[in-house]
Amino acid sequence: MTRYADNLPTVSSSLLEQREGLCVTCATGEDFTGSAEQYYFSEKNPFEILSVKKTSEFLGGRLDGSSKSYFKDGTLAKEEIYSAGELLKFYFNQGCLFESSNGIIYLKPFWSLKEGVRFNEKRSPFNGESRSFDEKGRLREVTQIVNGMRSGNHEVFYVTGELKESRQYRENYLHGLYECYQKNGKVFYSSIFRCGYTKLYKRPAGRNNPIIEHLANEAELKMYLNTIAPYSEDQRVPVQDERIAIPFYDIFGELVEYEEYRNCFSYRLLDSLGDLGVI
Repeated sequence: MTRYADNLPTVSSSLLEQREGLCVTCATGEDFTGSAEQYYFSEKNPFEILSVKKTSEFLGGRLDGSSKSYFKDGTLAKEEIYSAGELLKFYFNQGCLFESSNGIIYLKPFWSLKEGVRFNEKRSPFNGESRSFDEKGRLREVTQIVNGMRSGNHEVFYVTGELKESRQYRENYLHGLYECYQKNGKVFYSSIFRCGYTKLYKRPAGRNNPIIEHLANEAELKMYLNTIAPYSEDQRVPVQDERIAIPFYDIFGELVEYEEYRNCFSYRLLDSLGDLGVI
């Protein structure tokens, strides 16, 4: 999709200035429309541009579109989206955040960030969206954070860009719908978490034995999902004789026992709110 800014000139921000709340060109005083760039310069040669520091899109002198800040190595640090000068949304690279020992997420102090970009903000729990990228700049995760805690939707993507997982958090605990997708967009696993746990069911050896219910945390669920071929990014297929140890927890999260499963095929996974007794 072509945006208006793609067909407009890009100029150095040194050729622009602020007048009465509008960004104008220094030479003509006209309201600027286009893309403005700030740069990192060499310490040895102040005229040598090392990399782009910030890009901002303007329409009629007002920020309109994307405004991106970068580290010296070219990694995206922060993006803001504007419309007619008003900030609509923003997100930080996950690398700009840190999680304290009590699980609260903060924006890193400016002096501990990668050299180049500074965010001199007060030490308060982070509110907003964080995004995680791999070494090739591909989006891998999007997380919503409220009062320093994961709250809301969290999405994980395949390296090829398709949605891989969608899950809901409430104050750092998984709480709500948890879905996993194949690359073709089909849901192959779905469950409901409540306060960090979901229900899994097993039937001991023997057709006539009753099904036993237990609560599973995310780590245990991941052990199951990693044995399912569509979930694996390298399309790994579990060995038929493979056995894995599954931990069982009580309602308070205490370890009760370990039990061995062959490929976890003895699990019956729930996929409806009614089965979980929440409706």
